[in-house]
Amino acid sequence: MVNIMWRAGTLLLRLSSEGSLIHRRLRARHFRHSWRSECSRFGLLLSALLLAAPAVAHEFWIEPANFRPAVGKPLDVRLFVGQHFSGDTMIYLPESFERFVTVNTRGTRNIPGLPGDDPAARLTPADPGLLLIAYQSTRYSLDMDAATFESYLEKEGLDFIRALRTQRGERGKPVRELYSRFAKSLLAVGGNAGGLDARRPIGLRLEIVPQSAVYPLKPGQGLEVQLLYENRPLANAQLLAFSKKKSKTPLMQRTDAQGRARFVLPYPDVWMLSAVHMIPAPANAKADWESFWASLSFETGASR
Repeated sequence: MVNIMWRAGTLLLRLSSEGSLIHRRLRARHFRHSWRSECSRFGLLLSALLLAAPAVAHEFWIEPANFRPAVGKPLDVRLFVGQHFSGDTMIYLPESFERFVTVNTRGTRNIPGLPGDDPAARLTPADPGLLLIAYQSTRYSLDMDAATFESYLEKEGLDFIRALRTQRGERGKPVRELYSRFAKSLLAVGGNAGGLDARRPIGLRLEIVPQSAVYPLKPGQGLEVQLLYENRPLANAQLLAFSKKKSKTPLMQRTDAQGRARFVLPYPDVWMLSAVHMIPAPANAKADWESFWASLSFETGASR
């Protein structure tokens, strides 16, 4: 059990802002069992070791071991935080998420697990057809100096926030940001892409919703998606499409007035779409800004 806690601690160490929130939540919670107390002690230890580097401009995505898993066979599902399809795994930790579910034609089911599990989920798909995995994190907070924040806004295409900071005379001021993550992954169980209608949103605060069927896509065909914020179309938002084969050269689009964007995916691969939206933080939040990070992962063609 100590080995499990050490592995969990090592994984948390890689994630500065996420880890600090988890530490605070672990410390505040009463643990009845000895191994949970051990986990709490690791959280306290990590507070002194967590790196100070800001976790900005990092994607968060869901990556199953197979996007076309067999029916009735165990499937490992990992959560990643990083850049360009390269990153560190997140463990299963109930304190770090508000929603971690599967969705198919049978309905929505919570994903079970034990704190410290890595992979974060092990599923056994029971039915052929589309399976959606969704994750909604808790809120995190992050402090940044002005230069780091401005670079982050530029990279994520958050031009409105840059203009607003200029208007307010805040371009040189450090900030405190609240942020949360909303990730989805589409799987074709048994190689079957029927059943679930993936064009229907599931109510994440920021959500990327495919409007084209993903798994029948062929190279050169267009994939249309819609970006929703609080279930309404989000216009003029930057959307990136990362390919696992060529992860450092993402495709980029801006959403139209209906929150829609169209990508032409040039070759079969594992893909991740990513978007960020930011608003002024609520008055009672003790922060300057609040951001929402969305992703959608899937596979096209026969890349494996």
